[in-house]
Amino acid sequence: MTTALFWFRKDLRLKDNLAWAKACEAHRVHPVLVLEPELISNAGSYRRRLFFLNVSALAAEIKSIGGELSVIQGPAKDVLPRYIRENSIDCIYFNADTTPFSRHRDEQLAKDISIPINTFWSGLVHPPETVLTQKGEISKVFTPFYKKWVTLPTSPSIQEIRPTFVGFQQNTRDEIQDLIPSTSDEGYKGATERFERFLKV
Repeated sequence: MTTALFWFRKDLRLKDNLAWAKACEAHRVHPVLVLEPELISNAGSYRRRLFFLNVSALAAEIKSIGGELSVIQGPAKDVLPRYIRENSIDCIYFNADTTPFSRHRDEQLAKDISIPINTFWSGLVHPPETVLTQKGEISKVFTPFYKKWVTLPTSPSIQEIRPTFVGFQQNTRDEIQDLIPSTSDEGYKGATERFERFLKV
């Protein structure tokens, strides 16, 4: 069985995560999160704390099923190629993003590694450029866009697959834990509970 690196980015969850499911379906996995200085330093204090809370919750969830989240620090374009070489990674999986920063970073990474890159859109109901007008163009007005959006079929539920983990190199969960306040309102569980409360309003 080949070895895949799964790169957690905005998608700090195992459930309803197509890229994670596909990686676990076909490979042994290295779960990895990169703390990129440019992104961390530009976030406000509350946002940083919430982010680290969710990282900690993700690490705990992965640990509960026999794995370990490796947290590495530095620009992804620098630290990921090195991690891939040191751990004999065969391919990489992650959920794509549309921000200019992410697009540029991902394009640079693709130039610096020679292994297959598998991307998905688990953060969106419909991938970019799939909601088009009758002329095959992207709508510039919200109402026509929305009317088209609601007619498109949604993806089927993602089957949960128990992953096969590979030994890990780095883990900074203890250091992350020291950075965050004590609360239980974090991670996938906390987000789901908040969403359910919202639906009842």
